[in-house]
Amino acid sequence: MKITEAIIRLSANIDLNSKIIAEFIKVNRSKDSLSKKIIYPTSKEEQFKKSLFGLDINTILKKIKNTDTRPIFFSEKNYPELLKKIPDLPAVLYCRGNIKLLDEKYLVALVGSRKATSYGLRQTAKIAHELSDQGIVIVSGLAFGIDATAHQATLEAQGKTIAVLGTAINTMYPVNNEPLARKILKSDGLIISEFPPDYPTFKYNFPMRNRIIAGLSCATVVTEAAEKSGALITAGLALEYNRDVYSLPADVDRFSARGTNILLLQGATPLLSPKQILNDLGLSNFQNQVKIDKDQSKVLDALSEGQSGFDKILKDTKLTAPHLNVILLELEMKALIKQIGGGVYIKC
Repeated sequence: MKITEAIIRLSANIDLNSKIIAEFIKVNRSKDSLSKKIIYPTSKEEQFKKSLFGLDINTILKKIKNTDTRPIFFSEKNYPELLKKIPDLPAVLYCRGNIKLLDEKYLVALVGSRKATSYGLRQTAKIAHELSDQGIVIVSGLAFGIDATAHQATLEAQGKTIAVLGTAINTMYPVNNEPLARKILKSDGLIISEFPPDYPTFKYNFPMRNRIIAGLSCATVVTEAAEKSGALITAGLALEYNRDVYSLPADVDRFSARGTNILLLQGATPLLSPKQILNDLGLSNFQNQVKIDKDQSKVLDALSEGQSGFDKILKDTKLTAPHLNVILLELEMKALIKQIGGGVYIKC
């Protein structure tokens, strides 16, 4: 039996996790096939035998084909290098979309609360915009709140994003994010899961998903998270994997941000600006690369001599008020200006 077929068979068994599958394959591999004399883990021998020789995988293979899914196995050369370095690497990644994104040098995870505040969502969008403007691929989990905003803001900036599922590759959860998933695929993005088509959805799938998010990424950013949060699991794993972790500071009495503040105590880097990440990645000349249009340039010129209020910017640029509101938001997301209160803006 070929190694690839064996991994697909084993990945469909809910009693076998990726770590034990990978270990089994390493022990029993003979070039591209299983060795003739198979060595089974003592405690899981029956489960392995059932999957390898008692499972009809034709339905799975048909759904893999029908959903344009491409399995990438841990034994293949194009399996992500960073993911190979984690101790509990997935034996297989089921991929839909642009698998070339897995070869990109800079993948940054952007995660947080499902019940995010406007502050968390706004900061997430700003970070996603600025990082994706520099060609960084944004990785997140396609959940409500911070995750969905990270993906959406990246697409709005015409960047690339990877969504890591905690469900089967052909099952979107939450269902309300199916349109966003389709948009990711149409925008040359990527959706991945370690679970084959029609794999059942269990609660523990999602913490397992978090290790893939952390393992794929050279850095993880948590923008808002309560004290007990899946985002903190992701951040904790990233720290274990010796990856950079950034946490967005917030009010100490804000329940939704208690987790991010705790991360700071645990050694995460306080994130005051996306510039920190770009500097740490060696992309410190990013500001000269940010694309701005004619109207955005007018606003920057109006702020060139210092702070200015909305009405004065409106007068100096001769833009309409609704259009100026849009331009100001865009420039904030690009981290080229910031509001210092009372409708007053300054250049960053």
